[in-house]
Amino acid sequence: MEELKQWSLMCCAAILAGGIATLLLPPGSSAKAGKTAVSFFLLSCLILPLRELQGDFSLQLERSEALSQQWQETLTQDTEELSYSLAKGHILELIRARLEQLGLTAQKLDVEFTENDVHLTLVLPEEEKNREGELRSLLLREYGLQDAEIIWQEVE
Repeated sequence: MEELKQWSLMCCAAILAGGIATLLLPPGSSAKAGKTAVSFFLLSCLILPLRELQGDFSLQLERSEALSQQWQETLTQDTEELSYSLAKGHILELIRARLEQLGLTAQKLDVEFTENDVHLTLVLPEEEKNREGELRSLLLREYGLQDAEIIWQEVE
């Protein structure tokens, strides 16, 4: 606010000085040249403070760009995490429903996303171990899951 006050005082003083200089000019072609010089002087007084603000503006622009980049990275990461979370929940829900249709109750069911693949961990009752081939072909055929770890445990 103080800078704006100084700028407006400088403009008023420049206008006052320009007006006095215009009054002191002799009539004729000299007056026209003098008025043109006074006009350039007033214009430079108006523009000069803007040149000083340019340094502040570029610093703020760099800071804004850095913040924008940081926010973009955070948004991308959060979006990716949300996508994986939704996909994981949906995959688990589909597999659990399909296992129930087959009459199997999973004691534990988990999905992990690796860089190139999806890894499924499935804990089932030991008495259903004879259905492993059927289960693996179902997981591959319906869900495209090749990397499935099936653990057989006795039900307590």
